Amino acid sequence: MDHKNELRNEFISPGQEIILCGYLGLEGMFAIWQEAKEELSKHFSPSFLQSIEKLKSLQMPITGLTDCIALLKEQEISIKGIFPLGKGGIWAALWRLAEDAEVGLEVELSQMLLKQETIEICEYFRLNPYRLTSTGCFLLVTNEGKALLKKLETIGIRGNKIGHIIEEKRKRVKGKEEIRFIGHRNPDELEQWRAKRSVIRC
Repeated sequence: MDHKNELRNEFISPGQEIILCGYLGLEGMFAIWQEAKEELSKHFSPSFLQSIEKLKSLQMPITGLTDCIALLKEQEISIKGIFPLGKGGIWAALWRLAEDAEVGLEVELSQMLLKQETIEICEYFRLNPYRLTSTGCFLLVTNEGKALLKKLETIGIRGNKIGHIIEEKRKRVKGKEEIRFIGHRNPDELEQWRAKRSVIRC
């Protein structure tokens, strides 16, 4: 299924809600855990490391996204745009959403779904979890945010409203103390982490 074909730019307009499905950065966090397990085992407690293994069930495969979209359509939930996450994490996906649909957006950092394990591993390696590859997560644009979230919950998918489409063509992120803007360049943190480690090993 080509999810890009699901997008109809003319259907995305100011006032519509942006829903994030899934926990950010799990794909990247699992990759880092596998590649740096020995180092992380010296820094984190055994119970913390065991909790990482338990998170694998939360990462939705691409086939799960296909099934989810089909089910929501059967329930006649209005979906105006679908944006799977991947390299560059949530920042890259939000940039693509705004650019493809030629709209602006405003999102709240506090509403984005992150697991504590992802946060702590990113802090240890000084990585930005919002730029960490997140295959298995996706963004939905809809007029029916509450109904959509209820349906997602019934099929076992964790979702949250993170913001909305705005008329002004800017990509605003509201934090606790400041408003920032999403830039064009959204490098993937996992790729940069691997590149730095390869240089150190050489």
